Amino acid sequence: MNPRLRFDVNNQTIKRVDDFKVVANSRNYLYAEFNFLTDDWDGKTKTALFTSNKLTKQVVLDNRNSCLVPWEVLQKEGFLEVSLFGGDLITVNVAKVRVNESGYREGTEPEPPTPDVYSQIIEDVDNVKQMVAYIDAKTQIATDDEVDEMLDDIFNNNSTTDD
Repeated sequence: MNPRLRFDVNNQTIKRVDDFKVVANSRNYLYAEFNFLTDDWDGKTKTALFTSNKLTKQVVLDNRNSCLVPWEVLQKEGFLEVSLFGGDLITVNVAKVRVNESGYREGTEPEPPTPDVYSQIIEDVDNVKQMVAYIDAKTQIATDDEVDEMLDDIFNNNSTTDD
């Protein structure tokens, strides 16, 4: 389902014809589309009016009779009023759109998501790799020749000091 509010306009009457649920705090997401059922709007520049919480924003419709709903009028739960005007001055009534509360809260940092099984396995493998590298660094294994050389050094040093 496209994020679109759809309206039919018949002369000076506007009516919402979709059932899209609008949620507050969305930006650059929701569009409005207007279907003009009568020819009195033909060839006229059409401007949509969006009003919410005493703030009104005007947006000129594109060649498909649609526009992006201004984010400023979607900031709070309540009702968004949608209307139009065009031509010398053709106006329509107001269609009310319910704006539902958003779960978004300003200033809260999103928590990291719960890791999926794949991520958990990768993390475990990485931990094992780190442990192996640590153990390898702490326990260096000497070759037989190196052990013989160390023993010779020890015994040669001891035998020279006894003389």
